[in-house]
Amino acid sequence: MSEMTSEYRHTPVLLAECLEQLTLQTQHTLVDATLGGAGHYFEVAKRLGHEGTLIGIDQDEVALAAARKKLESLPEQTRPALELLHGNFGELDGLLTSAEVPGIDAILFDLGVSSVQIDTPSRGFSFKEEAPLDMRMDPSTQTQTAAEIVNTYNAADLTRIIRAYSDEKWASRIADFIVREREKEPFETSGQLVEVIKAAIPASARRAGGHPAKRTFQALRIEVNSELDVLRRGLDAAIRWLNPKGRIAVISYHSLEDRIVKDTFASMANRCTCPPDLPVCVCGKEPILKVVTRKPILPTPEEIESNPRARSAKLRVAQKLYPNSEPTSPLRGRRCLKCRLNERKGWGMSAVPAYTRAAERVPERYPERPRISVVPGGKPHVETLSPAIVTLARVVAAALVVLALVAFARIALTAAAVNVEIESKSYDSLIDTARSEGSSLEVAQSSLSNPSRIKSEATALGMAAPESTSKIVLPEDIVATDGSGNLSLSQSLAAAARS
Repeated sequence: MSEMTSEYRHTPVLLAECLEQLTLQTQHTLVDATLGGAGHYFEVAKRLGHEGTLIGIDQDEVALAAARKKLESLPEQTRPALELLHGNFGELDGLLTSAEVPGIDAILFDLGVSSVQIDTPSRGFSFKEEAPLDMRMDPSTQTQTAAEIVNTYNAADLTRIIRAYSDEKWASRIADFIVREREKEPFETSGQLVEVIKAAIPASARRAGGHPAKRTFQALRIEVNSELDVLRRGLDAAIRWLNPKGRIAVISYHSLEDRIVKDTFASMANRCTCPPDLPVCVCGKEPILKVVTRKPILPTPEEIESNPRARSAKLRVAQKLYPNSEPTSPLRGRRCLKCRLNERKGWGMSAVPAYTRAAERVPERYPERPRISVVPGGKPHVETLSPAIVTLARVVAAALVVLALVAFARIALTAAAVNVEIESKSYDSLIDTARSEGSSLEVAQSSLSNPSRIKSEATALGMAAPESTSKIVLPEDIVATDGSGNLSLSQSLAAAARS
């Protein structure tokens, strides 16, 4: 702690805007997920009063000690109940469970690095001071330092984190220079790294955009502390712990953080997965948040002048909705039928929810869609369509059925006609073949009417000549024997044909 500044000084950013947007009241419970120097925390404590509860979370033990000392300076009769927790807001579930908190009414995230951490050389966050390359938010639990990253990551991994976490235009060139220089001597201090970065970036590019090492140091800090993954987990947990109508405020300092906050709020505010052309929601995924700030709140020129580190700050705020609360649009975002029926039964916030005023406007634009009403017996039901529309629908359906039957009949008749034509052509072909084979048989039989040829062939085959040579009866005359027995008719004909 001796290496730290003698006083944990921290100027809160967008303080007035945060106090206005959080809408705090007495008896509320607020969580400052990034306590730091307790700048926001101290002003909130004044507003909550004795009946309120303040929970501060920070992974820097020095910040926790400074915050406790600062808050104890408040008069005891106006001081809210205080609970300071050592840890990271990525572990918000476990921290709030250990504090036995049933729910919270507001939570504030002031992301980035506090001024005290930047101004403390031993932490290694600053590129303006000669210090060990550390950059760990919580040295007591974290083991990987920035020095280990620049000395062990290959060129491809260094390029990836520098480009992804800082949008550095010269990421590949900086990574190549780091790999080449560490072969001569490993990196140990921030000064060594700054000199290599300056050498990697062309002189013309160094003249604009601030310090040339600013973006690379930011990327290394995010990688060392896994800041983006921690932010996603923290936001999800914070939304779960918020009470209905509770608010979440997030101050981000670079585009990566702001994009995560914006996308998280948007996804929780519009969870409907129905097709875009469906005018009424039927998926049942109700919104959890209402986005309060459609555009981020920025610091005023006066604040930027007095606190230059607030220049890139952006504040976004969202509010937790009640279950089955009124949607923002009478068409998109309406609850599914089951949820609306449950509300009518009194399972929701009220038996007649406020959104029914908007829901009743839907049939005016979409008269063919069903409406929900309550019958005299008290049980909900869905009103049917008008009799004229039902009759018209039935007539159209019957006409479509008749047209379908006619089409199937025509297809069947066409197929039968095609089969008859194919079979007729097949019969004609068979008749032509039979006629051709009959002509061939007549020619073959005529060749058997020559007696001299028959006798010569019979003699050559060792067969007895027929008694009459003027007329040949095939089954009787062309049958003779040889040494092996009877010769078949086909063999006799074959021998005659060869002659």
